[in-house]
Amino acid sequence: MRTLKSRGFTLVEVMMVVILIGILASIGIPTYKHSVEVAKCSQGMAVLASMRNAELDWFRENQVFSIDITGELEPQVAGSFADTIDWDFNTIAPAAGFDGNGNPTLTLTAIRLGGPHAAVGNDILTIDQLGIWGGSYPYDDPGAF
Repeated sequence: MRTLKSRGFTLVEVMMVVILIGILASIGIPTYKHSVEVAKCSQGMAVLASMRNAELDWFRENQVFSIDITGELEPQVAGSFADTIDWDFNTIAPAAGFDGNGNPTLTLTAIRLGGPHAAVGNDILTIDQLGIWGGSYPYDDPGAF
């Protein structure tokens, strides 16, 4: 007598695997997207920190902050601008002014060009001459610097 051997998977087994993959994807994809946004925020913060250092060097030499980011400061921060398609550092020029004591002030701004929060306006990072971070980007972590 010949016995039949079962081959392949049953429909229930295949459905269980599909459900398991769906559950793992629903957890993994948002985590991945969040990690990407945190990395892009770190990139923007690193470039702003580099620009701030270049501005401070410019100020030491010229006794005034530069308002031409791409012209005067780009040679010092060219490596930082190499892969910054996610941020726009030229839309808002540094706002040079004076505080109440007559000391020069500076605010550098980076605007995120895409991402999940760009449509609602939560896409701005700022840093001033003292190294104080600001803005409304939800993934910034100033403690990282």
